[in-house]
Amino acid sequence: MVDKKGNLKSPDEANYSKIDGVHEEIYYSGIIKKIQQSNKKKILIFIHGGLNGEEAGIERAEELKCAIEADGYYPLFITWNSGLGSSYWEHLTSVRQGEEWRTFGPVTSPIYFISDIFSVIANYPKLIIQQMNTGPSKGTYWDGITEKNANRFKEQIEKINKNNLPSDVKTPEGTLKFPNPPLQAGEDRRGFFSRYIGSPVVFLVTSPLKLFTTPFVSMGGKNSWAIMERRVTLLFRKSNELDTRDRESKDIAAMLYCHDGNPKKYSDCLSNQTPSGALSRFLFHLANSKLNETPYEITLIAHSMGAIVANQMIMQSPKIKYKKIVYMGAAASITDFSKSVIPYMEQNKETNFYNLMLHPYAESGEKNCFDTFPPRGSLLEWLDDYFTEPRTLLDRRMGKYFNMIQAIHTINPLVRNRIYLRHFDVGSNSNYPQKHGEFDDKKFQFWKEGFWYDKK
Repeated sequence: MVDKKGNLKSPDEANYSKIDGVHEEIYYSGIIKKIQQSNKKKILIFIHGGLNGEEAGIERAEELKCAIEADGYYPLFITWNSGLGSSYWEHLTSVRQGEEWRTFGPVTSPIYFISDIFSVIANYPKLIIQQMNTGPSKGTYWDGITEKNANRFKEQIEKINKNNLPSDVKTPEGTLKFPNPPLQAGEDRRGFFSRYIGSPVVFLVTSPLKLFTTPFVSMGGKNSWAIMERRVTLLFRKSNELDTRDRESKDIAAMLYCHDGNPKKYSDCLSNQTPSGALSRFLFHLANSKLNETPYEITLIAHSMGAIVANQMIMQSPKIKYKKIVYMGAAASITDFSKSVIPYMEQNKETNFYNLMLHPYAESGEKNCFDTFPPRGSLLEWLDDYFTEPRTLLDRRMGKYFNMIQAIHTINPLVRNRIYLRHFDVGSNSNYPQKHGEFDDKKFQFWKEGFWYDKK
């Protein structure tokens, strides 16, 4: 359990007290010891997404742990503060261009709030155009531009796997293919009334409200998202590691000092002194424990913004051997995935990756607050359209099928035969997630391989 400043906290105490110093090392060692004593050889690390406070993560862990244990795993839950309200408040009152303004932050908060309002007004026309583009781009009753592109990629991948390429396309002998099938695509199970009458009518009736609320969704969401991304960084490097106002001189010296000047030990020195974030500290213990060796098997599952945390885990602690990596509705960009997971898989030949996604129409048509006030679309749609500024498609969210399938050719052929893509069905009679927040619902048993990839 990690707070918004990167400090380790105790999930077992009523007040979630902070754990520091030598007690931190004891705590991490205790986790490793408990896993070893359990005699379970399969470890599942789960990271929740954004819009969750610390307590919500603990409640989810309590709800899920018994079911996951029953399937032979020892579950580890990484809980961190990604709450929406606290993130916007931190943006408003303290964080200024990456720095924490403890005195002038609260003083300048009214100015920042006024700036947020003016920003909403200035961007209002652009936001409306972006919302109007949803139909022609993604499709509703017809194939949109993005859907047509996605289908062309899908068709060619299937031809490659069947050795049914056009005669003028030459591929080297032994070319590595995608898994067969390369994509498990869910069905469109929506009924005629829901698809052509009910949903469009509700959207049209509520459009005036959506036009009014969209700018405020953008204002609050964009600034809160920036703070949530900051908190991901603080999981690995605490705020007082870089801003040393709360650290004694001896602590600063400890971060810098390597005692014997032996270059071969520099990496050990850095591992022991920095980074200081609670999650980095735990990963250091895990990487250097017996749990990182045979016969133990580690599975990493991340939901939504948890994928951004997972990318950082993989880059910062590449020695940990993950057998399977599963992203569900990943809020990470395709570029970040390519810089973290792909190089890791190039070095770890036994690792398989599973990218689970909503059906594209479930993604773009997700109803929020009973489809009354906010714009339609999942959190990933809001991120791509309102909260971020993608430079190319590669900067858009990898948890959306239309994004991922169009970028699949950028993945190194040496690993793409170990990458599995799946988007689920859409429709009220589907047995799979229909909303972004449903991936980690206990009823779907997301920790089972049958949820990642149907072997039938």
